[in-house]
Amino acid sequence: MNVLLVIQGRRSPELFASALISEKSGLLPRFSVFENEFGTVCHDLKMIDEAPYARRLLYRYIPQYLALAFEVFLIRKNYDVVVTWSEQVTVFFAILQTFSRVRKAHVAMIYWMSKPNVKGILRLVHRRIDGIVTWSSRQRDLAVDTIGIPRDKITLVQHHVDQMFWTAAPSTSPPFTGVNFILSAGAEMRDFLTLIAAVDGTEIPCRIAAKEIRLPGRLRAHILAPEQVAQSLPSNLTVCPATTFELRELYRNCRFVVVPLLQTETDNGVTVILEAMSCGKAVICTRTNGQMDTIEHGVTGIFVDPASPDALREAIMNLWNNPTEAARLGENARSYIEQSRHPTERFCSDVAASVRKTVAKVGLSGR
Repeated sequence: MNVLLVIQGRRSPELFASALISEKSGLLPRFSVFENEFGTVCHDLKMIDEAPYARRLLYRYIPQYLALAFEVFLIRKNYDVVVTWSEQVTVFFAILQTFSRVRKAHVAMIYWMSKPNVKGILRLVHRRIDGIVTWSSRQRDLAVDTIGIPRDKITLVQHHVDQMFWTAAPSTSPPFTGVNFILSAGAEMRDFLTLIAAVDGTEIPCRIAAKEIRLPGRLRAHILAPEQVAQSLPSNLTVCPATTFELRELYRNCRFVVVPLLQTETDNGVTVILEAMSCGKAVICTRTNGQMDTIEHGVTGIFVDPASPDALREAIMNLWNNPTEAARLGENARSYIEQSRHPTERFCSDVAASVRKTVAKVGLSGR
């Protein structure tokens, strides 16, 4: 199959070449495995920069994701199947195909189908999407029950993690060696206010690896830089950004990882959870409606009730004072990763198998 693989983002040739070198040197998680599985390269926002001049003029006046969807639609005839890894590109490409006599088989990779601005459009165009791949069982069920997408059109895979990069190998890189602390990371749907309240007064050193702190608001989150919140933090808690390589060192040297979440129907937090588990660390996580596919309570991690500083503090204190239990959970977590379908190669293989199955079912021209 000749696959048009589309992601949202922008990778310049120079940055892409540099990233490949870092990947081969073990300084970044492996990202080329997915492209290699399909024998193609990921196309992104560079497509609109490389479009013919007349189209580039048009694209200046419309949102980038819409421009990308339109460009994908125009070049689709050169490919056997289109695979989109972006909710916005997915829905607008499906709309364009709805009004076309010539359609290509289309497989969408979507993790948040219940998002309000996606859900409504999906109701109208899901019949023009031939297959959907997701890694959230909650989102799959919502798509079936509230959007009306046939269950057999959705393939559930396990979210990917590069188990060869995220490992518990001993680290000698300063300044993290020998530091005794707990770690939190990420930004999307994080309930850092509950975490701050939970560790306040405990004397347990806590680090939040994040370039920003998002505080929930009625219409949108308030985004604060670490220096904006530094003065109001307990003395045992620090916030600072970390590169991917630095984050791995933090995982390796912390005692365990805490992922505090706001209530959500998505699997927010799954990337940090899997990275920590792959590094052999126990994870304390908020039990949300969407975070249900990865942690087994009491076996590979610990769930706590949402928005409860007391419950989170109790879980943190129990695990902090019982390093043997933390080690047991961490060992179980790494074993789970190794035996699951989460590792990068298996994830890529499962997605490719779903694409092949969809194309075999509907044909290269779609329905």
